[in-house]
Amino acid sequence: MDRPMGLIDINLCSGRRFSHFSTMDTWIRSKRREIGKPSFCIAMLFATAAGSFAEEAPADPPPAKDATTFADPVSTYRAYIDAVRKTDSAAAKSCFIIRDEHDARALDIMIGLWISTRRLNQIAVKKFGAEAARANLEDYGLNREDLTDAALDLTEARLTGAVVRFPDNDTAQLVIKWQEDDDNAAFEYRGDEPIAFRKKAGAWKMDGKGDEDHSGAEFPEEGTWAAAFRDHVIIANEAAERLTTNTLNSPQALKGFLDQKISASKTRYEEAVIKRHRKGGTGEK
Repeated sequence: MDRPMGLIDINLCSGRRFSHFSTMDTWIRSKRREIGKPSFCIAMLFATAAGSFAEEAPADPPPAKDATTFADPVSTYRAYIDAVRKTDSAAAKSCFIIRDEHDARALDIMIGLWISTRRLNQIAVKKFGAEAARANLEDYGLNREDLTDAALDLTEARLTGAVVRFPDNDTAQLVIKWQEDDDNAAFEYRGDEPIAFRKKAGAWKMDGKGDEDHSGAEFPEEGTWAAAFRDHVIIANEAAERLTTNTLNSPQALKGFLDQKISASKTRYEEAVIKRHRKGGTGEK
């Protein structure tokens, strides 16, 4: 579907209709029932990044302070949930295999989506109250029930009873046994999709990509979903910073800021899509 985001609407489970672009992150959640993969952006980012970079030296995170943190896939995923809960990007990234710069940038965007959105919500709620924060963030995909404390608690609880499969000594698949109605209430609900792990230097880390080669254009390329998600992270982080420094001191000021930033980002995206088509490229779905 090679059309600019601003021209597409998505029917969300709530029955409301939103601009495809202005709810970049909410779009992921809307796809849950359609494709059964709420972690779609994870696969999308790694798949988009694959073939995007010349091969570079791996950039591994520092070793864990606690040797038991990555002792097995369940422990690693629990550490990941804790890092998102604490909005600790470095700790969240340390739960993944990072082979090269393409992996690092893809993770910056994926983890940035979760953490920037969660942090912005926390700051807005503290400053304006829950109702005002929700009213001024949800239409932009910046108010997500699957990033609340309750959502993180639910996913962590579901780790009890999760199944770990070991195809060989160095790879594993974590399958969480979700329950009915978990899809809209849990962090990173994946349905029946397993979470891939790989053991490296004795530590079990999530493996977002596999063994693809990387070559070609810079990532993220403008006019792709990865670039749109990157903009989402930048906007959410800037809004959070402005709320913290009181540059945005009212719900109305926050809404005006988001309107302006998202409109500009939408325009950049649509112009980039047109350029990609003229060059013979394809737009993102």
